[in-house]
Amino acid sequence: MAKGRIRFLNDDEKERIHGTSVRILEEIGVRILSDSVCDMLVQEGCGKSEKGGRILMPESVIESAVQSAPKTVRLSGRGEIEDIVIPSGRIYSANGGEGVYIKNLLTGEQRPSTLDDIRDFMIMANEFPQIDFCWGMVGALDQPAHIKELIELKVGFQYTEKHVQGGSLEPQQAEEMIELASILTGSKEDLRKSPIFSAIECPISPLTFEKGLAESQVVFSRHGIPVVSMSASLAGLTSPVTIAGTLTQVNAENLASLVISQIASRNSPWIYSSDSVPADFKSGSIDYGAFESHLLRTGAAAVSYTHLTLPTKRIV
Repeated sequence: MAKGRIRFLNDDEKERIHGTSVRILEEIGVRILSDSVCDMLVQEGCGKSEKGGRILMPESVIESAVQSAPKTVRLSGRGEIEDIVIPSGRIYSANGGEGVYIKNLLTGEQRPSTLDDIRDFMIMANEFPQIDFCWGMVGALDQPAHIKELIELKVGFQYTEKHVQGGSLEPQQAEEMIELASILTGSKEDLRKSPIFSAIECPISPLTFEKGLAESQVVFSRHGIPVVSMSASLAGLTSPVTIAGTLTQVNAENLASLVISQIASRNSPWIYSSDSVPADFKSGSIDYGAFESHLLRTGAAAVSYTHLTLPTKRIV
């Protein structure tokens, strides 16, 4: 009883979820809005749907990606900060992530978030021992859109030595983020060995990869920057209303993301992730307080661990 445990999927249910995910990628496919990424995937064994609008990923390509992905991922800090190696038998915590408003608790005034807010949150996160790595608490909406994420990463490096999680919406900005980080590590090769930042590159539910995100993911993978595939389905709106259906879509989106990273660069670090929760049907917003939220997170972790982390486990 030293650790809390939740388990609600049996082995057969995990197999059914995973097997259905593979069939979705084989028969329905994913929409990738980047010609260069689509061409890369087709050259490595993927196909196209009848009308050419979706990329079809055969089981053999998925299994090859699973086999080539590293089973552990290192998230490095700087200075005296210890590296995070996952999985390691413990849970690591971060602040986060990417809010767009700041509310004054005394006056009730609400305003768009700024770069100064990111600085303040990074300073706080750096001092809290409970926070192991830092994700931008808010977005710097006062910065130019084409360099916003680069500036946010720079401020993260300025105010914490903990591992920083960021991301990019454009491949050119991803290249610039790598250049920035390599200055701190000494070289791009040193950055590959000790990645001091990682990149959240989200699939767009359902089963879609936006052009800039997909191309940025390729850039990060080729430079050894860990990519976090955060599927953010809203059960009942952008994914099936059932827990099993949403878990199947989450798993399919993560597998597709894994294929992109591993075809871009074999053995590139990649992290399975889900921020999928039920939708609030009264408002259409995210319902983080729903009981099913915890089951979706637990289920995604169980399916991913069984099929992506255990080295002897077959896909189907």
